[in-house]
Amino acid sequence: PARSWWERLQATAMAIEVPPAAAPWRDEGGDAFDLPRLPAAPPGEPGDAGAGGDADAETRAAALGRAVHRLLEWIGQPGPAALPRPRWPSAAAQAASAFGLDKSGADEVLKLASRIADSPECRRFFAGPALRWAGAEVPVAWAGESLRIDRLVQLDESEGPAWWVLDYKLAHRPEALQPLREQLARYRDAVQQAQHAAGDRRPVHAAFVTGQGHLVPL
Repeated sequence: PARSWWERLQATAMAIEVPPAAAPWRDEGGDAFDLPRLPAAPPGEPGDAGAGGDADAETRAAALGRAVHRLLEWIGQPGPAALPRPRWPSAAAQAASAFGLDKSGADEVLKLASRIADSPECRRFFAGPALRWAGAEVPVAWAGESLRIDRLVQLDESEGPAWWVLDYKLAHRPEALQPLREQLARYRDAVQQAQHAAGDRRPVHAAFVTGQGHLVPL
């Protein structure tokens, strides 16, 4: 318990000779060739790529959503694994950078994730003694589909432990869109079938989580 996996592995590690960084690559036949060095693309503002403002806005919105998901994953770990609040801003910057967002994007990531995690409707899914288990971007294969659930948690509730399938919808009113409701129902049914197959008869609930921090049960 006092030694990390890295410390245990290091005891059996063997040194290897690293080839010089300037050495040319060689193909399977042993012939050497040099790969060209390409300059890094400078960071640009939305619209610089020439694909049109709408496409750039959609790209940024997608990146923003993924960064918020990432930060909520770090924030919402059960027990001592949860990200301490003083580290939220730096973690938001890290998540934003990972998806190509600038400082203003990092601020927006922090704002959205904090609004959700601190919401009276949603905070129990991200912190507190009732949070028994949590998973993010959970893959599920069901009925010939490959599904990916934004957040899956197990909570202690008044009637006993229950599963919750959560789907983040930061820029929509999901209750107004039938395809989104049908998609969430598939997620719920997939989890319920998987749990029943494993002998787990705990109830499975499903809800949307909006960018305003509202919980919209299915």
